[in-house]
Amino acid sequence: MGLARNAILVLGLAFISRLLITTLSRKKYPVHQEGGVIVSGASRGIGLQLVQDIADQTNFIVYAVYRKKKDADLLNGLGKKNLVPVQLDVTNDESVEKAAAFARGDLKKRGLNLIGLVYNDGMAKRGPHEQLPLEDVIFIFDVNFF
Repeated sequence: MGLARNAILVLGLAFISRLLITTLSRKKYPVHQEGGVIVSGASRGIGLQLVQDIADQTNFIVYAVYRKKKDADLLNGLGKKNLVPVQLDVTNDESVEKAAAFARGDLKKRGLNLIGLVYNDGMAKRGPHEQLPLEDVIFIFDVNFF
């Protein structure tokens, strides 16, 4: 009985030691408490809900990317102090550069870093791609992939 008891005690101590070593040596990852998040496609659907949720539930500055002027009015009308509408057309390089420069400058003024990017743009046309005009297919790929 003494040998079995000692074996159980040794196994128990080995298990507890291993558990402690694993727990104490586990890498810790920082969780951001502040910063900026860019969300594209923020004027409707999932993107709109996402920017509202992030603005409501965090201290993050939310850069809500929209394409049409009426969408800016919608986003401004939400009344979120940490939500910043940003106009951007993902198919236009100049528009992308201008929006990036704005967000970079705004974050710098606030002393914050960009901590997240949600690329939520996307579009489709009805029908098989093989039957669409080439310019429509190029536009779909410009928005969804490039």
